[in-house]
Amino acid sequence: EAEDAVLRTIARLDGTPFPSTAKLAGRWVGGRLRRRARSEAALETAYCAEVVALTYQAMGLLPADRAPNWYDPGRFWSGDDLPLLDGATLGAEVEVLIPPS
Repeated sequence: EAEDAVLRTIARLDGTPFPSTAKLAGRWVGGRLRRRARSEAALETAYCAEVVALTYQAMGLLPADRAPNWYDPGRFWSGDDLPLLDGATLGAEVEVLIPPS
């Protein structure tokens, strides 16, 4: 079920561009001022934390009453305390090593 939610979110957001820096800041501030989630059907741009929030909401890990653009990237780093629903927890960070070319 959670995997299906992730795949549906990926399919829905595929090709959605990132906003400009100014628009990103405006979207985040707007998300902080509104608690209720708006429809993502009309989403024309999305920034990284917003995509993660939409995915977590689809999986039932984050409350749907908070707008996805309320979240900033710092909410998702391993040192932050992100309150997930139903006692869900995230595993340890996975280190990705890129070999030199």
